[in-house]
Amino acid sequence: MSEGAGLGVAPWLAAAAALAAVACLGLLARLGRALRRERAARARLEREARRRALLGDHSRDAILLIRAADGALLDANAAAIDTYGWSREELLARTVFDLREPSDPSARTQLAQAGAGALRFETTHRRRDGSRLPVEVNSQAVVVDGVRAVVSVVRDISERRSTEEALRVSEERLALAMEAAGLGMFLAVPYGPMEWSPRCREIFGIGAAAIPDFDSFLVLVHPEDRDAVREAATRWTDPAGDGRYQQQYRCVRPDGAVRWIAASGRTRFVEVDGVRRPSLLVGAILDVTEQKEAQAQLMQADRLASVGLLAAGVAHEVNNPLAYVIAALDFLHERLEAVAGAAPRADAEVHQALADAREGADRVRHVVRDLRMFSGSREERRARVRLEPVVDSAVRLAESELRAHARLVREFRVAPAVVADEARLGQVVLNLLVNAAQACPGEHPDDHEIRVVVATDERGRALLEVRDTGTGIAPEIADRIFDPFFTTKPRGVGTGLGLAICRSIVLGLGGEIAAEPRPGGGTVVRVVLPPAPPGELAPAAGDTNASPAAGARRRGRLLVVDDEPAVAAAVRRVLASEHDVTVHTRAAEALAAIAGGERFDAILCDLTMPGMSGMELHAELERIAPDQARRVIVLTGGAVTASAREFLERVALPRCDKPLDVPALRALVRVRVGP
Repeated sequence: MSEGAGLGVAPWLAAAAALAAVACLGLLARLGRALRRERAARARLEREARRRALLGDHSRDAILLIRAADGALLDANAAAIDTYGWSREELLARTVFDLREPSDPSARTQLAQAGAGALRFETTHRRRDGSRLPVEVNSQAVVVDGVRAVVSVVRDISERRSTEEALRVSEERLALAMEAAGLGMFLAVPYGPMEWSPRCREIFGIGAAAIPDFDSFLVLVHPEDRDAVREAATRWTDPAGDGRYQQQYRCVRPDGAVRWIAASGRTRFVEVDGVRRPSLLVGAILDVTEQKEAQAQLMQADRLASVGLLAAGVAHEVNNPLAYVIAALDFLHERLEAVAGAAPRADAEVHQALADAREGADRVRHVVRDLRMFSGSREERRARVRLEPVVDSAVRLAESELRAHARLVREFRVAPAVVADEARLGQVVLNLLVNAAQACPGEHPDDHEIRVVVATDERGRALLEVRDTGTGIAPEIADRIFDPFFTTKPRGVGTGLGLAICRSIVLGLGGEIAAEPRPGGGTVVRVVLPPAPPGELAPAAGDTNASPAAGARRRGRLLVVDDEPAVAAAVRRVLASEHDVTVHTRAAEALAAIAGGERFDAILCDLTMPGMSGMELHAELERIAPDQARRVIVLTGGAVTASAREFLERVALPRCDKPLDVPALRALVRVRVGP
């Protein structure tokens, strides 16, 4: 090849190489741009994936991405847009502080704490419309594209708050109801920790003291009741049982007070590995100390009532033989007096023996009369009553109690008669005397005095005072001593009914009763009663002051009806000197005699008799001979039946109680016979 030809090829090759280099560079540039676009797209996808992962677009909770430095909202999920009511652009133009209450000072502190790690708290956010939204916020620190941020999951807790509020109100209502009922509640894991309500702690008197387990609780139970409580708890938690619990026991408070507790509850059982086990004990307790004391006092009162009925029955049974013993002694005394008048040398020792027997029988008569008076077994009959004999009767009944505790002093001044039922008034005096005696320590009776004063107060009323030198009345209980069942006496000594009964009786008579401390120690109980009005009032039963009308000495015809032959004979003997006396021991025989035409000036009839009673006889007389029914004088050893009491209340008849007071009986007969 020639030299010229070679020179022409070289430039062409250089140009081609240059073109190839340029093309290569362009390709590389395009490849670089494509790579950069791919990397940017991948980065966007990764950021979107991270955002979706952080914000959870499918979550029902609002999720916010917050810049930790200033609280700016970097992103939010769809639930957040729905929750707050702003568009995405409007929401992301705000900070997290714009969502909080303006007055909430904790927002920045909580953001700083969340930016340092994690934080969970509850607060209140605001929506676009200004409404408040209670929320629970769970925050976690993250780094997004090199920026420190906080992801906050915001949960709407409105429904939970409403439920909690409803539960709180329900619990408050339950607590109020339980408090009103005096109930205390407790929860316990079997033989584990125990949680007690405030009322429960109040009942046991333990304040804020911890009850870590069942054994700690048993310390509060009375030693005599611990075994029973432990056994009941075993049954309560027995998987084979129904989990029901009901028991009464005593607790001993830290201050030493003993209280009665009524407890009831249920056990919740669960299945664990196929085995039924107790998991929770729920119970309620009630302090029933006052109810227990009231129950004991009522039982004591019932026993006392039974004793009273027994005393009334005994008195009734003693009355009949005592009646003819006394009548016979009076008859013998009169006959001996007549003999003594005719024969002055009659044996004086016989007279004295008879007088002694009459005095002894009279003392028995007083005891029987007092038993009947205070047994409460007879109907209430108001009449003119003087206080002095009533006090004497009460003193005789309480003599042993008084003598064991103090010296008794009677101070009787001038006092008006009152209108009262002698038995009820005697019950007042007896209760006051026994209370006064029990208030005096019994170690040295001579060191104490019980003074009974009967007088007239400044307003002309009858005054009765019982003064003692005993323990006195504490000021804090002075207003309560007349309340039913209130007593300061030891268990088994007093019922708490005595003074309450006294107050009821005195108020029923139109009077007043009060108690106050006595200067120098002791107590004064003061009773005042209105005086009896002027005019004729029936005397109390057995009042020996009853007297016949002047000149009432006509010899009458009498009928005595009594199923006790000895009583009938005794009545005949004491009345035969002044009247003609016919005796029947069966009411039916007496009725037949009157139905046959016989008439009597007075009919002395016992109430309780076999066959036909005195009440039935009187009813028949009203039917066939009303004039004879008006001549009846009731002889009774005590109206112990309801029908007898009703009869005496309904029919206004004079009566003479057994054992017979002979002068009073003669006076009643003289009034019936007339001049």
